[in-house]
Amino acid sequence: MVNEASDRTRKLTKNLMAFGGQQQLQLETISIRALIEGLEDLTQGIIREDIRVAIQHLPTEHYVSADYTLLEQVLLNLVINGMDAMPDGGVLNIEVLKSGDRIGVSVTDSGGGMSTEVAKRIFDPFFTTKADVGTGLGLSISLGIIKQHQGTLSCTQTSINGSCFEVWLPEVFEAPWRETEPQSEVTQGRSTWPNSILFVEDEEAVRDVVTKMLHTLGFRPLVARTPAQALEILEQQKVDLLISDVVMPEMRGPALYQEALKTQPNLAALFISGYTQETAINMPTGNERVNFLAKPFSMGKLKQAIDQTNSDLIQSSEEKTS
Repeated sequence: MVNEASDRTRKLTKNLMAFGGQQQLQLETISIRALIEGLEDLTQGIIREDIRVAIQHLPTEHYVSADYTLLEQVLLNLVINGMDAMPDGGVLNIEVLKSGDRIGVSVTDSGGGMSTEVAKRIFDPFFTTKADVGTGLGLSISLGIIKQHQGTLSCTQTSINGSCFEVWLPEVFEAPWRETEPQSEVTQGRSTWPNSILFVEDEEAVRDVVTKMLHTLGFRPLVARTPAQALEILEQQKVDLLISDVVMPEMRGPALYQEALKTQPNLAALFISGYTQETAINMPTGNERVNFLAKPFSMGKLKQAIDQTNSDLIQSSEEKTS
């Protein structure tokens, strides 16, 4: 129990570091057009059919210096919040803006808006309007990320006609030495492996985003909120790949995997964690069925990790038969 409480505290501390703008950034020059095009591809597997997404670009290219994965995370969070604000459907507008030496992205929904009281607290950590399904950290973490990029995130309007959130970042005036990989390439031609994925994550916000990433990549994952629920699924269905958080209540990810191997000895595992691989995974080395992906990650990184796990399995099998 003490270890579990300590693990949960570390996870909470990591979230609060993001809120306070203390994460380590991996800065690169990013094309805003490429970022939005990637977001557009990503939302095709996320947005409900009763919601229309309208995207408006500026006529010319503009660039910002940012951590691509974290900036994508902020915009995706705003898009998901906008979708949730329209339970009966509507229009979600994403627009690229320019003001002086700053570049902005606005996300506007056509939902019912927020009350004055809610609008005042919307960026407070742990404040949520989603009852038991919300963590109350999405917008506060997003705000911390944008502040760390020397930018601003604000709700610029809310009324019975909907709400608008705007992200503004300093513009840079040199094109990147390499273009950010288009998101559309990420979703092309996924391999036939794995046929089945079990994804285990106790944090609701992470579980929601990664599940939607997997759907966009063409997978239909089984999803568990706890290790106990995951073991129940594994008793009933064959699974090729276990994607699991490392630090969870009840049982850590590696321990869950060891238990799962008793009934499914050919199961492969991809562990995801905000900690380093050395401290996150307590498992004997040399297991070709195990791979690791550090949080936070983009959909492209997730696909690469899955493909690498498959490649490692194929290589190991060839070595054993040679």
